[in-house]
Amino acid sequence: MAFSSPISSSLFLVSSSSASQATSSTILGAVCGSLGLTLAGVTGYTLCRLYGYQMLRRIYRDEELLLDMKATFHRHSVLVLLLSRAAPMFPEAASCLAGATHMPFLRFLLAFGSSCTLYSIAVAYAGSLSSSEDITPAIIAYLCIMTVLWSSWALFSRKMKKEKNQSQS
Repeated sequence: MAFSSPISSSLFLVSSSSASQATSSTILGAVCGSLGLTLAGVTGYTLCRLYGYQMLRRIYRDEELLLDMKATFHRHSVLVLLLSRAAPMFPEAASCLAGATHMPFLRFLLAFGSSCTLYSIAVAYAGSLSSSEDITPAIIAYLCIMTVLWSSWALFSRKMKKEKNQSQS
């Protein structure tokens, strides 16, 4: 009987690099992580580009709301994709939204691929700082990475709320 268990991409990247503190394993961990994360995003993008808009139309029957959603996402899509690693499952949701709103594929690939690559390098490096006996450096580095991402997302969200409030008044 086969089963699958979700494994955090961060856990995979950290452990792949901490298995051997050699530079080659850190680079290999970053490359494999970047390719895997990017491929997952491209898969979500492609599926939602094909079927996503019809699904959104079933959920949101108001065409004006859908057009507003599309315009808002396209206005900030690159930043959303770059900061999407700040929350679990948000990169996948952002990839799907990019596909459903027909964001140009090359723009998506550059933004999302950059996000995955930078994240993979940072997390693989964090893993290389630790060993199986002492994972403290990896935990500290990971917390720093997430703090930067969360803070950036909070600033972006605050800016978006200000823009929305100004446009409504």
